[in-house]
Amino acid sequence: MTSNRARFGLGKSSMPDLIVRLRDWLRGKSKVLIPLVSFLIVCCIEGCAFIATVGPLTMPDPHLHLGSTYALATLQSFNSTTMVDSPDGAKRAQNLVGDSRYIDQPTVSNQTVEGIDITALKRDPQYDAQVEALNSDDHSIVHVATRSNQYLFVSYLPQAIGMKFGLHFGLRPSAVLKLARLTNLLAFMLAIGIAIVMIPSGKWFFAVFGCLPYPVFCASSLMADGPVIGYTACFIALSLWLFARRKPLTTVWWVLLIVAAFLQCLMKSVYAPVILLVLATKALSMRRKIIYVLCAFIPATLVNLWWEKTHMLVILPDLYAANKQYVMHHLAGTIFRLVADTLVQTFDLVSKDPTTVASLLLLCAVILFSGRLNSERTGRLYGRNRLYALYALSGLAAFGDRSRLYGSHSRSRGTTCQTRSRDWSLLASRCDIYIRWCPCWRACSSMMVNSIPRSRNLP
Repeated sequence: MTSNRARFGLGKSSMPDLIVRLRDWLRGKSKVLIPLVSFLIVCCIEGCAFIATVGPLTMPDPHLHLGSTYALATLQSFNSTTMVDSPDGAKRAQNLVGDSRYIDQPTVSNQTVEGIDITALKRDPQYDAQVEALNSDDHSIVHVATRSNQYLFVSYLPQAIGMKFGLHFGLRPSAVLKLARLTNLLAFMLAIGIAIVMIPSGKWFFAVFGCLPYPVFCASSLMADGPVIGYTACFIALSLWLFARRKPLTTVWWVLLIVAAFLQCLMKSVYAPVILLVLATKALSMRRKIIYVLCAFIPATLVNLWWEKTHMLVILPDLYAANKQYVMHHLAGTIFRLVADTLVQTFDLVSKDPTTVASLLLLCAVILFSGRLNSERTGRLYGRNRLYALYALSGLAAFGDRSRLYGSHSRSRGTTCQTRSRDWSLLASRCDIYIRWCPCWRACSSMMVNSIPRSRNLP
């Protein structure tokens, strides 16, 4: 009678053969597994360290992120709004009903990411006080007007899922917020992990970017920037994967691509142009590209306009109204000033933060190392198609957490376009910064393009 081991092919030599096959498979997948596993380990350790050392209510705009997460977890994201008076003018705030320990917490600490000094890994001085206040028995059901309507709920899905589980199982508020932070971190790791697997090359660039302190801290807190950065990186990797694809997309994948682009547009508006990277691929016909843009952009625009009209919080309504009026009368001058501010002030803000400078140097080192590893070089057409996506990718890596650019600096720089007249002599004196940076930027972008191995199936 044939034994069970022989019946299923599990003879004496089967186990060694299985080990050999597994070893060969791991060798073939080493280009994916090594950066992926390295990212997962480092990001997990780094994120858990931030959760253990930084208080659950210490972050930029804690009332915004905590209120938005609680609103989505308790299905109050579309609650009615009311106009409240403030020193900045009348605002449209959203009415929330719930536990005072979540939506009316006095121990919140509103700090910029740089001000928290996350790289020191020191215990937050307010950590114990925040946990004690969260777990206090002195609480009640309150009606509070909050900032939970500043952004659409899409950016708070991971945090809200963790908070919902914590509330469902009756955990203490400090444990609920810790669970929300963990799910936010896991969602970020999942998005970057998918990006590493999906992108044809440059996997170490994504792996290193996903381990940078600022993105990981955003992902380990209740901030919406973590999901936004992770999803945007994943969409950029999808665009690069489409560039390397020669066969046309099937209808199912095309529809899924439209849905992914639609979700991208529902997040922070500054990341919406990323969906245009798909237009450079040859996997879609011109007709499908047009339908893709229309089906993704128009519904997302309508949703955003509806949200802005009926629910959205405007932080400085009088100020924005004055800006709008000024822009309508001085359109060309406003565009020129915005471009000048982007070139000059961005370099100023980045150069003043040692962590950002170190992160950029590390990414440049990864680019240089990748360029040495790849002996093949890309053709002009292939490189030109990649260049647009890589510019967006490098911009995301450098300035992905845009709240750092606006946190404590925007109030000190001035307010309206009308009262914020630019000192053009200062601008002229700072133009040499841009002149010095341009050759470095062109060199780095050229290395990024040259570091991508050319596919044999592409022209």
